[in-house]
Amino acid sequence: MGINIVSTGSYTTEDILDNKRLSEMVDTRDEWIIERTGIKTRHISNTHTTEELAVEATKNALKRLAIDIDDIGIVIFASVSSDTKVPASSYTVAGKLGIKDAICFDLNAACSGFVYSMSVASSLLRGSKTKYALVIGAEKLSKFVNWEDRGTCILFGDGAGCAILENTDIIDTDCKKIELVDTFLGGKYDAKKYLTIDSKDSVDDKTSPYISMNGRK
Repeated sequence: MGINIVSTGSYTTEDILDNKRLSEMVDTRDEWIIERTGIKTRHISNTHTTEELAVEATKNALKRLAIDIDDIGIVIFASVSSDTKVPASSYTVAGKLGIKDAICFDLNAACSGFVYSMSVASSLLRGSKTKYALVIGAEKLSKFVNWEDRGTCILFGDGAGCAILENTDIIDTDCKKIELVDTFLGGKYDAKKYLTIDSKDSVDDKTSPYISMNGRK
């Protein structure tokens, strides 16, 4: 039994924030940003929510694949910037796409969320008769950015990507599909809180609703 990536999709809005414009907002320079991060532009979504970015990315993946959408039995939504705590964004996205009777849940593992979700989806597929799984990574981090903090506002943007996984007994000898053979996952406790976004319902004078990062560490 093999688990293959059979289609991918992505989506960003056309709103671009380049380094020149950032240099007019905070004390920074295009050369300084590129030298340290390699970033020249980032997409900022002024028109779409996190879930809407995810829906558009999935639509782009489905366009490349002729499948019955009812065969998608697993939807995993990886994000730290979901639009709601309840319901899970995975259910909302599945509903907007017309996916019915699927296992849906959100997964928060920050930067590693998509990788973790791919591994979880693969494990669930291997242990079931479900034909397809949809794995989505979507973020609208601009809503957590302090645009006066030059150490973080230069880094983060908005967008979504997804992959459709197929559970099959057929070996693809033409190599038109990418098989997931194995995964290695691990984590480390951020005891000194080098990178955080505090929960908005627990913000006090010692916390912040914005992205906080010790970049050097």
